[in-house]
Amino acid sequence: MNWVTLTPSSGQGAADIQVQVTPNPAPAPRQGEITLNGVKVAVSQSAASCTFEINPRSEVIPTTGGSGSVTVTSLAGCQWAATSNASWISITSGASATGPGTVRYSVAANGGSARVGTISIADQTFAVTQQAPGAPCAYTIQPTGFLGNAGRDSLRGPNYQTVDFSLAKDTKIRLLGEGGAIEFRAEAFNVFNRANFGLPINTVFSGTGPATNDVENPLAGAATITTAAPSRQIQLALKLMF
Repeated sequence: MNWVTLTPSSGQGAADIQVQVTPNPAPAPRQGEITLNGVKVAVSQSAASCTFEINPRSEVIPTTGGSGSVTVTSLAGCQWAATSNASWISITSGASATGPGTVRYSVAANGGSARVGTISIADQTFAVTQQAPGAPCAYTIQPTGFLGNAGRDSLRGPNYQTVDFSLAKDTKIRLLGEGGAIEFRAEAFNVFNRANFGLPINTVFSGTGPATNDVENPLAGAATITTAAPSRQIQLALKLMF
């Protein structure tokens, strides 16, 4: 038996013998014998506990669907099974195995709202997240030789309003001569600090080749706004005139 070690393994006269047993790597019990001067001593060791680990523990799948795999780590001889808990997730291989293995799955396309499903693998849970479909493009590429039908001003930007304010005060100073004075000026732009958003993205197609090589911009027609006018600004000035 290579899993039992005696110390010392030989000698003369009376002595204490230490017996060391290595951990059992298998999920089954094992037995052996130790012989001391013709006397046999039975050694029994219980089975190792089956533990399981999966990697990864979750995955995000595109709206259009897809596939993936999960690696299962366990001791040789440990049996396990994989079960999908969602109708839109299918186990394609590795539904059951013994010892380390791999579970492969496929996810159907999502035509509704965002969803989360799980796969039970041994005593572990694998989560699958799938987002809802995005808004369709408001514009489509016309075939070669055909004109589009988008009207003028079909995209409108948000309302723009701002109130600016200025205040000036002149103070005469005779020491500076007949026209000597000091002017104090206070100016405020966008006094009420109103949010004035910029124009929406107006790029309908992207590409440098002919129309057949262009691609639709997913943001086209979605009124996506990424810019805005400055917030409230205040400036003070002092001018000396002589």
